[in-house]
Amino acid sequence: MFAFTSLGVDMDRSINTGRAPYIFRINGVVHHRIGSLIPVEGNRPQYAQLYIYDTANEVQNRLAVHSSDQGSDSAPNAQIVESLISMFDQCNPLVRQFRMARDRLLSPTTPDVRIRLFGSSDTSKDRYSLPAVNELAALLVGDMSSSMHPFDIVLESQQGRFKRVPPIHPALMALQYPIMFPYGDNG
Repeated sequence: MFAFTSLGVDMDRSINTGRAPYIFRINGVVHHRIGSLIPVEGNRPQYAQLYIYDTANEVQNRLAVHSSDQGSDSAPNAQIVESLISMFDQCNPLVRQFRMARDRLLSPTTPDVRIRLFGSSDTSKDRYSLPAVNELAALLVGDMSSSMHPFDIVLESQQGRFKRVPPIHPALMALQYPIMFPYGDNG
């Protein structure tokens, strides 16, 4: 409901045929994907798009995601969802970056808007060092001529397919599990 990325796995659904406890079994490699900032025309917002698209009805959009995934008998509490949205707006820098992109996309004179999530192939330097800057992301407006690192994630305003998130991206855990990483910490 709050994840920015999808869990891209090939789930084996044939195993849950009886009355035994549910088993989550996957085949192949676990990977995460992230889509565009705005959903394709006619599609409902999902994942990171929920932080940008139709935020006036954000609670209902998030509840609709949950109801389509599971039975309607275990609906989440709307007040808790609203409280979590408010908390993320206040303390999560990734959420703030997506909200800034939303504000730019709502402007009638905005050129093409993209979000760049900075990545790194060297995870060892993050392990023992204090952060040099507090930037997790940048909002790019217009031309994309800035230098790109191969592990950066660039989200365009609208694209048809999901992009794979590098498994060693420093923000991967904060993107997939924002409730466990409410401050957008590198995981």
